[in-house]
Amino acid sequence: DITLLLQLPVLGWVPKIKPDGKNIKTKLDIDMVVKKDPLCMASEAYRSIRAKLLFSLNSAGSIVRSIIITSSAPKEGKTVSAVNLAIMMAHSGESVLLVDTHIKRPRVHAVFNMNNDMGFSNYIAGEADFDNIVKYPGVDNLSIVTSGSVPYKPVDSVSSKNTRLFLEKASAGFSKVIFDAPPVYFLGDMAVLLSICDGAVLVAGSKKATKNLLGSSKESLCKRGANIIGVIFNDVSL
Repeated sequence: DITLLLQLPVLGWVPKIKPDGKNIKTKLDIDMVVKKDPLCMASEAYRSIRAKLLFSLNSAGSIVRSIIITSSAPKEGKTVSAVNLAIMMAHSGESVLLVDTHIKRPRVHAVFNMNNDMGFSNYIAGEADFDNIVKYPGVDNLSIVTSGSVPYKPVDSVSSKNTRLFLEKASAGFSKVIFDAPPVYFLGDMAVLLSICDGAVLVAGSKKATKNLLGSSKESLCKRGANIIGVIFNDVSL
């Protein structure tokens, strides 16, 4: 149905992840399922999605450096997708930078149990240097830039110049840059990322996605210059 509606490839589907009392016990375990239980069905799904994602970018002749992950609405699983794809790529030997650009409702710092005093918003506001906001979560080949501490409204009004500069610096230092972005209708001025990243991935939650939401999200992304690589169908009940 998604393929027919959007005329976009479905990169894969991820089953609903439930605590199993063994490897997956908490919400944070679910958020990093590929690290906590690399052999489970969800991890296999992310492994397949990673392969299809990189193949799609390679086929398009992209340098395959920057990917923005978004959704139509909140709570569709975009952060979980961004985190697990970043870890999966890092495990494959890529040098990965995961960036939280959801300034209003950030989650990446909580997933990795990091402070959020300095990050992306501080750089965009001109308050921090790039090297000072890159953090290391203890996963080989993975670095993190959290959302930062500058309030939402000031960042929302900032010129796109620093955003472009951020991507230049990130692309120079890492082979893959993954942006955990706000949902489509909350992107604000951060939407500049859509036109400068190599590709965008739309996460559709099985309990949240509707035809109208998905159709309007695709239209909005295209209007903003995004190269939509495909869709991840998330939280599928088996």
